[in-house]
Amino acid sequence: MVFILLFSLFFFSVGMQAQSTDEKPAMMTDLIKTQKEAQAKKDLENSRKIQKQKQKAEKEAERRGGKKSKASEPFIMEKTAGKVYVFGVSQSLGGDLVYITEICTIDSIALQKKTNFLPFRSSFSVQLQRYTEGVLGQSNQTVSIFFSDKMDKLTKTLKDVKKRYLANDNKTVNTITHDDFYFIHPLDMIGNTSETEQTAEGSL
Repeated sequence: MVFILLFSLFFFSVGMQAQSTDEKPAMMTDLIKTQKEAQAKKDLENSRKIQKQKQKAEKEAERRGGKKSKASEPFIMEKTAGKVYVFGVSQSLGGDLVYITEICTIDSIALQKKTNFLPFRSSFSVQLQRYTEGVLGQSNQTVSIFFSDKMDKLTKTLKDVKKRYLANDNKTVNTITHDDFYFIHPLDMIGNTSETEQTAEGSL
């Protein structure tokens, strides 16, 4: 009797393990399906945000009486051929600390024709503001973004900016190196940028 009972328990245990093994592929399939659905939803949301920005830019161009040519649009909504160089300055107005980044190279972006404006320049400001406020713990930061499509020209500007702040005895200049912070292409972070910011834009 005991033998029969043990024999039954053995086959019951084997049956449960087999069932568990059969369930694993199904669970993995469901997990992959869920991940794909979540990614598709995220891609759709990003696409809608890009379209909304584009429509807003077109309405602004119409309001100003401008043409809808690519050169006159305030935003470029896709990556383009080209390369720009960017560095930023972050400080609290009235404060004594100044943070200056090293020059970062941004690929797949070009300055707008005619205006020489940097597309998505407010996004670069947000990136540095988030770093100085969120990571470095500095409050009420105002960010200035400097850019050019010529490395030697921006290098000279960086030296001039540092020299100006270093000449002020009330300012302490801190360099933010590439190891700590690096600007990224704004289209790679669509959906993560904030619309609330205080910026002072600088261009060459």
